[in-house]
Amino acid sequence: MLPAVAYISFVGIMGITTKLALRDADWRQLVLWSTLAYAAFSVLLVVTGTRPSLGSGAAYAAVTGILAATTFALYMLAIGGGDVSKVAPFLAGIQ
Repeated sequence: MLPAVAYISFVGIMGITTKLALRDADWRQLVLWSTLAYAAFSVLLVVTGTRPSLGSGAAYAAVTGILAATTFALYMLAIGGGDVSKVAPFLAGIQ
């Protein structure tokens, strides 16, 4: 249950920090910093023994990773280019 509560909290905090960041930074900066954070987590996973697999499910895992990165970029475009008071509730309603 704790991971679910943390997820909900972090998504809410991310909405706030995204709004604040987009005041002065381009959406591409957020994607870049997110990529660096994913890279850091990936290094941590490799250091603790996780290895990439080309076995069953690897193709789906790769597609999921691509979709995650793409949807994050689209989220940034939507928040950065639209009226946040309209875009945020719309995005929240479809999650």
